[in-house]
Amino acid sequence: MIGAMTVQMVNLYRKNQEYKRTEEALEKQLETAKKKQNKLKEDEEYVGSDEYIEKEASEKLGLT
Repeated sequence: MIGAMTVQMVNLYRKNQEYKRTEEALEKQLETAKKKQNKLKEDEEYVGSDEYIEKEASEKLGLT
């Protein structure tokens, strides 16, 4: 009976380690996604700015 419990504990420990690795990987993915989201928000704000509109209009019309 003690042997079976030991095996069970080892299996649970391994599963826990696997879950921790998965959690770390997911946290990294989340951090990357948050950075990308922030960059997209910044880009969206810039594209809506007068500075961007003037720059694009002058480049498209050859006024540079």
